[in-house]
Amino acid sequence: MFHDSSVVRRSPRPDPIGGVEALLRRRADLLVIEEEQEGLVAGRVSGASHARRLRPAAEVSEACQEVAWDLRRRGLTGLLGRLGELRDQAERILRENPLLQARGALDVVRFRDSVPRHVINSRGERERRTGWGLHRRIRNDEGPSVVLAITRPGYRQLDHHHPVPEYTLVADSVIGAHWWDGRRRDSIATDGEILHFAANTTHALVNIGRRPGRTLTVKYPLGLKAWIPVFSGAGRAHGTARVLRPVARTVRRDRESAVFEIEDECHGYSIELIRLAAGAALRARRERDDYPFVLAGTVEASGRHGAVRAGRNDVLAIRAGMPHALRAGDAGARLYRVEIRR
Repeated sequence: MFHDSSVVRRSPRPDPIGGVEALLRRRADLLVIEEEQEGLVAGRVSGASHARRLRPAAEVSEACQEVAWDLRRRGLTGLLGRLGELRDQAERILRENPLLQARGALDVVRFRDSVPRHVINSRGERERRTGWGLHRRIRNDEGPSVVLAITRPGYRQLDHHHPVPEYTLVADSVIGAHWWDGRRRDSIATDGEILHFAANTTHALVNIGRRPGRTLTVKYPLGLKAWIPVFSGAGRAHGTARVLRPVARTVRRDRESAVFEIEDECHGYSIELIRLAAGAALRARRERDDYPFVLAGTVEASGRHGAVRAGRNDVLAIRAGMPHALRAGDAGARLYRVEIRR
């Protein structure tokens, strides 16, 4: 068993009701952004316009979370419904797919251009999140997508569950999971392992390592939209959890590959973790559009349409059928690939 780090709670806001009223006045501005998003076209979206739309939505989402925590502490739960609707509106905007910015058959979407957005726990700690669709439609939840979460040591999520199974890959740190099957259980996953939770299993991830950690979770539309928070023990849904390790490993002189196969009633995909030595090249021609994520190092992606360079937390966008090469930089590279089967 492991324990969460102790963190001093924030002081409540002096006027949370006034905070709700101020936030609700921003609904009209968010509606204008939603209407603009409906007309977006892949390949014709700039990084600046993407940030312009997402920045106010991120501000509203975070403010809604902070005010909601203050309302709960004061027992003013009657306002939570309207506040939740506003946050849902902001979250829809935040699901604008950053891969709309990709142009042509080979491009890169850079993490440094993403808008910082956060999930806030009851202690006021922030978990940075971003995500991208494994497609080029307008919103991430129009198909399978990936959610990247970045946490500091000691960060603990709010207890929650989903109506579908969840598979979360751990990178960099050591991530613990509290989950319930009638009583609290603890699981621990390290870099390159997956935490799997059965559908409707209440759980919470905790960064129990000594360094910031990343987790990557493939989400199908229902899993991305349906996040059910649990605020008391009476609301916990019991289930099962386990740690998954690769089903296949390949080791060559200049590269390594580890593969996970995910197959259940809701999902069908594989995850491949690829480690390339300095200067090593991976040549491929995929049957479907491919979106490799750079876990570490740098990669030059090249094909008949030119070349782009990607670094840590960047996503490459490569059209199906195009022969290409991914060459690691001087420090080598580590990649995360998802291949959707259904």
